[in-house]
Amino acid sequence: DSRTSVGGAGEAAPQQHPTWVVLAASFISKLLASSATYPHELVRARLQDQRFTAGQGRHYRGIVDAVQQTVRNEGVSALWHGFSVNLVRAVPQSMITFGLYEWLIWAM
Repeated sequence: DSRTSVGGAGEAAPQQHPTWVVLAASFISKLLASSATYPHELVRARLQDQRFTAGQGRHYRGIVDAVQQTVRNEGVSALWHGFSVNLVRAVPQSMITFGLYEWLIWAM
């Protein structure tokens, strides 16, 4: 049985975690990862969406300028505008992915 021996003699078999542990871990990890990376996503989206205006050029000169203008004009919290909507999409997807992965590993 492949579940009783992983790499050979003396190695312990991997432990199957309860479903709630896998789901909770994926929820927490996605929440933390998204919290840390969302400002980058927002700035990237703003840079991609900016339009060239004749006589004025582009609204942002680069990443640092986009962050500075966003914070100056809208406040630091603006770097997380839309974060809750992103979580509604990303967290369930992460939980399904990790839950299904764990289930498939043990079903095989």
